[in-house]
Amino acid sequence: MKPAEYWRRRSEEVAARQFAKADAYQAELAREYARAIDEIRRSIEIFYQRYAENGQISMAEARRQLSGRELREFKMTLEEFTAKAKNNADGRWTQQLNEVYYRVRVSRYEALLTEIQHYAEMLAGSRQKRTGELLGDVYEDTYYRTIFELQKGTGFGVTFAKIDQNKLEIVLGTEFAGSNWSKRIWGDRDKLITELRTKLAQAFIRGESSDRTARDLAERMAVSRSNAERLVQTETAFFVGEATAAGYRASGVVNKYEILATLDNRTSEICRSMDGKVFALFEREVGVNYPPFHARCRTNVVPYFDDEIEVGERIARDEDGKVYFVSGDMTYQSWYNRYVAGTELPKKRKAEDSYLPVQLSFKDEKGLQWFIPLNSLITDVHVIAGEGVSVVLRASERLSQQYGGKPEEWSKKVGKIESEKYVFDIHWVEHPQFGSREHKIAGMKVRK
Repeated sequence: MKPAEYWRRRSEEVAARQFAKADAYQAELAREYARAIDEIRRSIEIFYQRYAENGQISMAEARRQLSGRELREFKMTLEEFTAKAKNNADGRWTQQLNEVYYRVRVSRYEALLTEIQHYAEMLAGSRQKRTGELLGDVYEDTYYRTIFELQKGTGFGVTFAKIDQNKLEIVLGTEFAGSNWSKRIWGDRDKLITELRTKLAQAFIRGESSDRTARDLAERMAVSRSNAERLVQTETAFFVGEATAAGYRASGVVNKYEILATLDNRTSEICRSMDGKVFALFEREVGVNYPPFHARCRTNVVPYFDDEIEVGERIARDEDGKVYFVSGDMTYQSWYNRYVAGTELPKKRKAEDSYLPVQLSFKDEKGLQWFIPLNSLITDVHVIAGEGVSVVLRASERLSQQYGGKPEEWSKKVGKIESEKYVFDIHWVEHPQFGSREHKIAGMKVRK
């Protein structure tokens, strides 16, 4: 059995991979909110430029009806909005746009509210779609990687349930703390729109300037952005935990788990107090003895094994399914293709011709030194280890540390360079971002 430190490290790596996705989407969210705030600010500026007197607009002035020309322009805007909203997750907004479009009387105030609401609606629709994609990917990736790490670490594997779209949708509908992520997004949208309407009305009643009005609405948008970020981080933690528990059950070897908190000056009291505690898997209760314990929680769990029983015995005793051996140097991609996708990676695969980026020296039969020139064409190129094939690239960790990139992204390639007299076998390693490295002559023979 692997030591406890091995399982801690593997569990942290799986969870960190998912939280990195959440962080990347959080950065994307920030950009989306910034664009929406800019659009709202622009709409307010244009509104004030058209109708303000001495930099102010009264509510009575704002409620005046659009002129015929203004109404025609507004309907052109509505057509653009409707086209953008047609693929929105919630069809309610498209229906509301259509209702406004066919009205013959629209006030200036209603037109501005429609514009502002459109940006909030599109933001919510984007959040709904992208959050669903993120959480689905987080759950599926965590589930399979948890099973993989357990099988790789113990050396044993058993048949397990695969995740299809129907199962994933059921899982994503799971409620956490009385609701689910989708309902929370729509709820935040409704609250945001209501408060933006209130703030806009108050601005006109008080006779606020364009800058002050735009600033007040931007501040409320910032609150919504904070809520969105909190939801992404907390729901990611929830689905990492759910997938981990599902992976433990599917593995056939895990009956207990241990709480693993990241102990630093930001660790909450509850996470600090739960760190190191061990619970039976069937006793798991989110927020009580299983993370997340609070918003933005990143406490993790690790499998806990009693010393008195061997994994092989447990599998034989608890599982009726097929048992197979999993090599300790098997890559996740190879495992996934074999046991999840049901396809085997090839031992080698054809790749595009390449060019020699360095000059290589060699000696002929007489001991004289010659050179293969820079930019010589390399043909008959194949990948023989690493990314995309079943053979493990044993130097992948070193290459990652030395040149960059992830270990699983490196590959080893072979090819041939032909001169008038010789055929050279060339070996090198390659990464899609960091290029080809470590070219060498692995063999040479005289052309026939």
